[in-house]
Amino acid sequence: MTRIARKSDGRRIFPDAFKQSGHLIDEGRMVVVKGRCERDDDTARVLASELSPIEAVRERLASSVAITLLAPRHDRETFMRLWDVLMQHKGDRRVAIELRDPDHHLRVTIDVNAQIRVRPSERLVSEVEKICGTGSVTLR
Repeated sequence: MTRIARKSDGRRIFPDAFKQSGHLIDEGRMVVVKGRCERDDDTARVLASELSPIEAVRERLASSVAITLLAPRHDRETFMRLWDVLMQHKGDRRVAIELRDPDHHLRVTIDVNAQIRVRPSERLVSEVEKICGTGSVTLR
């Protein structure tokens, strides 16, 4: 039989999940809970086997990373810096770069070389946005 840990307020959670992710359980913080529902005559409860911060779900579900650059503001130097960041975040997700003119009349999408794949993360987004500007990264 699996022992169940109790939080101070009486909530129950499997000990392995609590040991790994118990720090995520704070008032007002959203988490994704994987587990099973248990019911009796009076109550229903979820017995968690895995907890993840809601932010991690976006990264896990993303199948590609899109980076938007406004031309002519970005040049060869931007691409060289971007290359370095992408190489530091190797993974299995596709990368596309969208070039736009400042008036948004022209839009060109470039699928980056198949050898360059990344692992989506908040850190990747942050590092790319430092180079390309806030809001330039979309996880799709």
